[in-house]
Amino acid sequence: MDASAAVASNVTTVVHGIIGGVAVPYPTAYTDACKTSGIHCPLKPNDKSVYKAKLYVKPEYPTVELYVKWELQYQPEKDILCFEVPAEVM
Repeated sequence: MDASAAVASNVTTVVHGIIGGVAVPYPTAYTDACKTSGIHCPLKPNDKSVYKAKLYVKPEYPTVELYVKWELQYQPEKDILCFEVPAEVM
């Protein structure tokens, strides 16, 4: 199914930290994007939405430079959007 033509009744947030080229799943309490991010489901093609998210970093995490890969999925492995940003835990 083409994500641009799909209606997304359930949207899941998936976050990975990429360190040294290795993607490590990052647990978040905000996996149900329909309930925790301000978007209104079902999402339909050409609808406009504003997505808001928080990412908690525990104080005991080491200082490290990495990339954060953020995905919104309407089915496992089916992305609505995906982006990577450089980040630094300090």
